[in-house]
This record gives sequence, C-alpha cells and structure tokens, in this order.
Amino acid sequence: MKSSKSLFTFNNKTKYIYLVLLYCFTTQIYAQFLEGKVTDSLGNPLQNANVIAKTIGLEKNKTTFSITDAKGNYQVGLQAEIPHQISVTYLGFGKLIDTIQINATTQKNYTLYESTESLEEVVIKKEMAMIVKEDTIVYRVDNFKTGNERKLRDLLKNLPGVEVDREGNVKVNGKKVNKLTIEGREFFTGDPKLGVQNIPADAIEEIEALDNDPEVAFLKGLDDSDQMTLNIKLKEGKKNFAFGESEVGAGHKDRYYVNPNLFYYSPNTSVNVLGDFNNIGQSAFTASDYFSFEGGFSAMTQGRNTFKRTYGQDAGALFGNTDFIDKTTNFGAGSLSQRLGKFTFLDVYSIVKQGQEETRSLQEINYLTQEQANETRDETGLSETLASLSKIKLRYDNINDIDFITDFVVKYFDAQNQQNTLSNTPQSQQFFNADEAPRNLEVANTFSFNKSFSYKHKISINTNLQYLEQENTRDWLFDQPIFTNLIPFEEEGNNFNFTSNEASQAQVAQLDVKHYWVLNNTNHLYPIGGVNYLNKNFSTFDFQELEDGSINSFEEANFNNDLDFQLLDIFAGLQYKFMINKWIFRPGAVFRNYRWNASQFGQEIVANNKWVFQPEFMMKKDFSMNKKFRLDYNLNSNFAQATQFANRLRLQNFNSVYLGNEDLENELYHDLSIRYETKFYPLKLNINTKFSFTSRLESIRPATEIDGIDFISTSILTDLPEETYNFGLGMSRGLGKFIFFNFNTSANFSNYDRFLNQEQVSFDSNTYSYNLRTTFREFKFDEVSKLPEITLNWHQSITETRSSNENNPSQNFQNISPSLELLWRFLEDFVISADYEYTYFKNETTGNSNTFEVGNASLFYQKESSAWGFGLDITNVFDIGFRRNNSVSEFMVMDNRTFIQPRIILLKMSYQL
Repeated sequence: MKSSKSLFTFNNKTKYIYLVLLYCFTTQIYAQFLEGKVTDSLGNPLQNANVIAKTIGLEKNKTTFSITDAKGNYQVGLQAEIPHQISVTYLGFGKLIDTIQINATTQKNYTLYESTESLEEVVIKKEMAMIVKEDTIVYRVDNFKTGNERKLRDLLKNLPGVEVDREGNVKVNGKKVNKLTIEGREFFTGDPKLGVQNIPADAIEEIEALDNDPEVAFLKGLDDSDQMTLNIKLKEGKKNFAFGESEVGAGHKDRYYVNPNLFYYSPNTSVNVLGDFNNIGQSAFTASDYFSFEGGFSAMTQGRNTFKRTYGQDAGALFGNTDFIDKTTNFGAGSLSQRLGKFTFLDVYSIVKQGQEETRSLQEINYLTQEQANETRDETGLSETLASLSKIKLRYDNINDIDFITDFVVKYFDAQNQQNTLSNTPQSQQFFNADEAPRNLEVANTFSFNKSFSYKHKISINTNLQYLEQENTRDWLFDQPIFTNLIPFEEEGNNFNFTSNEASQAQVAQLDVKHYWVLNNTNHLYPIGGVNYLNKNFSTFDFQELEDGSINSFEEANFNNDLDFQLLDIFAGLQYKFMINKWIFRPGAVFRNYRWNASQFGQEIVANNKWVFQPEFMMKKDFSMNKKFRLDYNLNSNFAQATQFANRLRLQNFNSVYLGNEDLENELYHDLSIRYETKFYPLKLNINTKFSFTSRLESIRPATEIDGIDFISTSILTDLPEETYNFGLGMSRGLGKFIFFNFNTSANFSNYDRFLNQEQVSFDSNTYSYNLRTTFREFKFDEVSKLPEITLNWHQSITETRSSNENNPSQNFQNISPSLELLWRFLEDFVISADYEYTYFKNETTGNSNTFEVGNASLFYQKESSAWGFGLDITNVFDIGFRRNNSVSEFMVMDNRTFIQPRIILLKMSYQL
C-alpha cells in the first residue's frame, strides 16, 4: 500500500488536451474513405443496407463494412492504392458488386433493384454483417470475431453498441438487457449473466437484440414494454447436438477449480448443466442473481405492482461479499426444456449454491456530531451459506390468441455467520462476538392468462400466491454492557450475552387485470384493476442468557415484538393511448385504496384506510429506426414495510438500536425520466442520453439520536423536501477497423433533509463521473487477427457533500482509476490476457490520499484441431493485501480497508465437446 501525490491529478485543461489529441490521432487511422448513398431504383434512401469492402490480390485479404443511416449515407474505410471488391446488400433487393481502387476520400452512390427471387434473399441475409429492422438488431457474429473469443461475453464485447461489464451485465445502445434466451427459450432464470459467462462462443451463429420485447407476443405494440432481450441462435451443427466445455485447475496451497458445462439442444428438447467448484474466489451466481429473481408476476405486470417492497426483506447482505480473504464455492445448476405439444412447453430448472468465505475489514470512522467521536473498528467474519432456487414452468402459446403461463417457484436460503469486532475510541475499547443463523423459505405460484378475442379486444389476467418464512437467531457476546440506559443487563462474570430470536411468516395474494381495447388505429383504451393482500406475523424475543441457564428478558425495557399486520390494497384505473403525427401519448390515472391494521401482543395499535390518486403519463416517438425518444412520468406510491410497524426496540448492532413506528403510511413521490438514443451507422456512432428527476411528497426516512458512537433510529413519515436530479450520457464510436471508443458520463444532484438529534439538518450531495474506454482491436472476416487487442480505460469521479450542521463540514472526495486490458493470440495457438488497474483516492477536505494497484494475467494454449486446452492463471499479481475506499453519510465519514485474497497461481486444463 502506498500513499503519495497522484501522478494522475490532471487539471481540466490537461484533460481536454488529452481527449482532443486522442480523438485526432484515431481519426487518422483511415484517411481514405469511400462514402456516398445507397438508394432504390426510385431514388429513395435505403436505411441499414450493408456495404462490405474486401481487398483483392493481397496474400491475406482484409474486410471492412458500413451500414447506411436513415438518409442512405454510408462511409467505409479503405486502404489506399489497393483494389477492393464492394458488395452492397439489402433485404428484398438484389446484391450489387463493384470493384474500386482509391488514393483519397471518394464519393460514390449505389442503386439497388428489388429482387423477385426468395433464394437470393436467403443468401443475402447470410452475407450481411448486421440487419436492423424496427426494434430488432441481428448480428452475424462471424463478422465480428477476432479469434480470441471463448465465451458469449467475449463475442458481445465485439458487437457495435453492446457493452459488457465484469459482472456480466449487458447493455445494447445504453439500454440494459433484461432477459437472455436461446432459440427463443429462456436460459435458466432468463438473467443474462449466467449465460454470458458460460455459453461457448463457437456454438453461436447469430445474436438478436430485441427492444421493447413483450412477454406475450400478440401484445407487442399494446403494452409499451421497455424490456430488452438477447436471443442466441445456434449454428446448424449445434441444434441437435451436445456440446460444452469442462475445465479443471490446480494451484499452490491446495487451490482448485472445476467448471463443467454441458449443453444439449434439439428441436423439442434442450438440457443445460453448469457446475462451478473452486476455492479461488470465483462465483457463477451472486447474491443479486438470487434475490432479484421474482418470477413471472413481476414480468407480466411490467412494474405496475411494487407490493413486494412491503412484505419482502433484504437478505442479500447475508449471501456474500465482493471482497474476501478466502472463499470456497460449490455451485450446480441444471435445466430441462421440453416441447410437450405443438404449442405447449415445459421448463424445469434448479440452482444450488453452497459456499464458505472469510472476511476482514479495518475501518476508521469519524462521527460528525458535537462530540466529534472517532472510532477504529476491526472486523473479521466467517460465513457458510446454502441457497437454492427451483422452478417448474408450463406454458401454452398458440401465438395468435391464447398465451397461458403458470409456474411454481421454491427459494431457500440458510447460513451460519460468525463475526468478531474490536472497537476502539479515545474513551474505551470494546470487543464482542456475534453469531447468527438466518433461514429463508419462499414458495410461490404465479398464473398468467392472456387472450386475444379480436383485433380490438385483448385481456391479461395475472395472479400471484406466495408463502414466505424467515427466521434468524443472533447471539452477541460483549465484554461490557451496551446501551446501559436502555438494556437492563444483569452483571455476572466478565461477559454479557444478548440473544435475539427473530421470526416472520407472510402470506401474499395478488391479482392484476388489464384490458387492451383498440378503438381504432390511433386510439386505445386500457382499463386496469387489481388487488393485493398481505398478512404478516413478525416477532422478536430479546434476552440475556445467564450463567445458570436462566434468562433475563428485556420485554419490560420495551424490547420484544409480536406483530400481526394486514394490508389490503385495491386499485383501478384507466390508460388512454393515442397517436398524433407519429408521436404516441399515454396519459392515465389509478385510484388506490389502502386498508391496514396492526396489533402488538394482541392489542390493536393501528387501523386505518386511505385513498391515493396516481396520475401517469408516457410519450414516445421513433423518428426513425435509429432515433428514439421516450418520456415517462409517474406519481408512485409505495407502502411501508410491515416490520417497520413493530413499535418496540430491537438491537441491530453493538452501537445501533432501532425503534419501529405504527404511524407510518405510504410514500408518495414524483418520478420523471427522459431517454433519447440515436445511432449513426456510417460512423459506427451510438449516442444515448437519459435524464431523471425525483421529488418526494411523503417519504419514510430515519430520525436518529446519536450519543458518541451509539445511535438510536426510528422511521418517520415526513414531508421534508427531497429532490434528486440525474443526467447520463453514453457514446460509442468505431473508427476504421481498429479503434473503438466508449464514453460515459453522469451527474447526480440531490438535496434532502434529515432529523439528527431532534434537529432538522439539510444536505446537498453532488456526484460527477466520467469513463473513457478505448479499445484497439482488428476484425478479420476470413482469418484470426494476429494483432493484440488492447483496452485503455480512464475513470474519474468527484463527490461533494454539504450540510447545514455546523459539526458536519463539507466533504469532498476524488477517485481516479486508469486501467489496462490485454488480449492477444500469438503463434497461432496461444492466447494471453491480462488486466491492470491503478486506483488513486483523495479526501479533498482532509488532504489524505491513498493508492492501490491490482492485476491479473492468464496464458491459454489450444491447437485449432484439438479439443484439449491448457492454461496458467495468476490473480492478484502484485499480492496486495487490501482495497481502500471512503464513504460519507449523514453523520459519519468512513475510511475502509477491505482485505482481499492473496496471489493465486493456477494451472488449468480444458476439454471441449
């Protein structure tokens, strides 16, 4: 770990010069362009035609391509003084072939003529690199391969307008991909990450990006779905064939890695089996993958129903950490998809993950209160987890007028966690152990019936039945009493035990109905209605276990809860959709009635009902297939979590106590988002912008009392002002065949008020960030590139916080992270990959700064004609001990060191079926 003045602290002038020079340099890679227009025989521009240029007469010919924009313009880079064959293709039109040689930028227009031969159209489709049609982009992946690709993620990184992050999240033209399918069928849960990390690249023929893709095909154009789907089409030889890859590895200190993947596809049956067994810290299935899965009801109601927030409970923090000292993972997943009849399909899958991890963090905390308390906290943890997710789904879909889906889901989670904490302040030192054993069980059945009665009338009926059971036993052992003014510990010996048993059961029933009524081609009416019902029991029992085995109950000190909570949410509304000059508008409104009651220990503490009026508005326009605009506005209403109504104390941590509040109701806030995207294919340019604004009318927010490092918080319903503005810009551009830019920037401005020690405190928080990613890579249509693929990345963020609290001065942070990625195939059969990241962090308020650098490398060898491959992986090359970051909240600033795995060296062997 180093601490120094940063070599990367550029002033604004330097940064702008750097960007301008980089842009100017890259635009010179291809100084000669062939450009012009592609039209039909009547002079009408042909949008999204492919213009492919291939060198002639070279020992190894090279190929480039361009796609025309809405005006038929194209621009393709050519090598000077070299003859090229130009192929111009467009679906439904005959192929045009030309030969040209240039030594300067040249203008040339092409005219295509309609084809009457269906066979010719099939041939043309196979030759086109990209096909863009309305909401669909088809990528012919052979045209984007460099030869270095092993998994789907490697292919996606090569596709124009597609971004993939390290976790496997995918964006197409700045829009997040929600679902992954293979040959139109969901891959496991449909979450893209599992497939992105595991599907072999050599099995893929086409990738389809389907925007505004509805769950039910015959509702397209009616339900205004904003979902993005990736559909993988397999090569002919893989459609009735078993394929896959198995990889094993071993390293020093008993490190191991086993990763078997097997896929079988046929027209009627598909089977997928994935495995991941290792102690090197890799994880094929994360906490967010497990807990974000909500099944069919959430997808079918398109976000109209946020009821899960009321009865759900976030257990993701118990699942795992992103940084750890040591981690062992055993993961297995299997799925079966079977066609039972012409229109009937059965899908079954199960995912099981068992793991163990060891963690450590060292925190320096400054509490921004009148006492200005400081704390150093050293935490170590050990956890064992078991999680499973299983689903059976039956679907009948005759495409035309009936779509019926029902599924049955079981989710299970179990853990054993141990944590040791040493807390030091100038006044005292405190040590404690904490053991906990959370267990969650969720069983759900969803049903969706969609019927098209005629062109004018369609209906969607969706139901959800759920049973949830959660329990947790927390056992704290302190070396001294805590919260002595609240917790009546009995003193005996040197240790003080605090045990908390927490349990809850919830039953949920939901119904959502929507009628799609088409008055005419430009006017639609959509009546909607439904009901949500929750019954939840929540209990906590807190006590001290004494040395003789007896207990000291804390119930008389206002601890312990025995809550019964019921909520009935009935809603009805209407949406009116109409079109004027290709602008589509959809105003609407929903009337909602909440009825809720709660009792503690059999005594009613609240019984209330409330009407809420929720207006909404949507408008959008597709100016062309490449330019789209959309605006959404909603007045959202979310009801408080049931557990927040438990109005007695419960211990959350050694220095934190929470008190529920029976006077809570629903939150109410304005939510506005505007998105615009444009694609200019001749320049391989994609731009997407997004603006969002949130203004809260009523919010459930914490009110906190702080004493030294101890604090007591409760939840209150407040109309304190709170607004958030967010602006984002994303841009990607390809220059010639070698240079690919991605630039993203965002700015977030928020202002809000909180209650701290019974005083209203105002906060302003602003965050600015940008990310510039430049990739140097060569595409070759007919051979493997011999040039290395290099990616340079520069990320910088600035955070500013200000407060009206005189004890909480402004806090300013700066983070700069340049990084480098290398991928290179050399000597025909060797592939080397490496990544390096340098991070500089500075607290501008205190002047403190720190740096750390992390790197990984691998070497892989496989002959083209062999199924066997061999590799060497090195993670954490520099063997750094920990990562370091800073964070700020309403009443504390934290400097955090998170310890990570030491260097791991692993020898691998793989076999491809």
